[in-house]
Amino acid sequence: MLQQVLDYARREFTIPEIDGEACVYALLESASCRACVEACPQGAWSLDDESLDIDTARCDGCGLCAPACPQGVIHHGYEPVRRRWKARPLAFAACERAPVPESAQALPCLHALGLGDLLGLYGDGYRYLVQPAVDCDPCPRGAGPRLADTLGQVNLMLASRGQPQMRLRVVEAQKWQEMLASTDAPADGPRLGRRGFLRHALGTGIEEGLKAAGVVDTKQDGLVAPGTLLAQVCDDDIIPCVPEIDPLHCSGCDACVRLCPHGAITLVEGDEESHYAVQAQNCTGCGICVDVCEREAISVQRWQAQRQRELPLRVRTCGGCNFPFHVPVGSIEAQQERCPVCAKATRYQDLYQFKD
Repeated sequence: MLQQVLDYARREFTIPEIDGEACVYALLESASCRACVEACPQGAWSLDDESLDIDTARCDGCGLCAPACPQGVIHHGYEPVRRRWKARPLAFAACERAPVPESAQALPCLHALGLGDLLGLYGDGYRYLVQPAVDCDPCPRGAGPRLADTLGQVNLMLASRGQPQMRLRVVEAQKWQEMLASTDAPADGPRLGRRGFLRHALGTGIEEGLKAAGVVDTKQDGLVAPGTLLAQVCDDDIIPCVPEIDPLHCSGCDACVRLCPHGAITLVEGDEESHYAVQAQNCTGCGICVDVCEREAISVQRWQAQRQRELPLRVRTCGGCNFPFHVPVGSIEAQQERCPVCAKATRYQDLYQFKD
């Protein structure tokens, strides 16, 4: 039984959990997202016209693909150690390359802590994250976005809302260990991800560990868009991803509305007028709306305030199928008499007309 536990733990510590049903490619086959492929320093992810795959032999469990995925499809289960020092919440995180004891629960890579992880800590009252000094330059895992960069994005959002900043304190490894040893566990006890749980289970009860490992699920109940983790205070608040619709080129086909998995773009219909509503705080930056738009009328801006909240629509009745349709006010097609489907069918039909 011990060998079963060790084999299970080794496999779990290396391969991230993947919710394939939520991947952009499960929602739109022609999606252009390559986030996991580009984030992996080992080249474990591969994407072609047929499939998106992970080479489990190459994966070293760094977890960098998890924060890169806009859909939250990939889960690594890594968390900082939460402690209290003089009633002040402190979070501790160490890279596995740092000279700290194994009992410190070092993470494979600190840069695997993403925007959602840091905002979650902040929401729980943690204003300081303490890490031991490690030189990331020689490490291939340090080639992409780093923890300090992600923290800078968090503080950009906080500053726009007039809220206190979150600080990253870098200390020598010995000092880090002394600080950690002088703190107390939170009143609600330590929070363990699956990997932390398994380490604990291996030391306290093998059989119980196996039983619990079969039922514990660290997957999110549903992806929480980072923009929703901080309350909006004013119109100038910075949001991670901001969809924008160009009213001049939009045809009003509703493809973005139908395919957006998070309700960032919705159709609001009324008796007298309708409009597209843009709720940027719900956007994760998955890019599905951009990929599906045939008119290239949608873009997703990063790290800025939302300027467009509504796009008014002009409602008409199609002269071809007699069904109502709508186009944005100001669109180059605002005066057309046919819906997008009939307009396209009419153009194709004209190609096959023969004259005597």
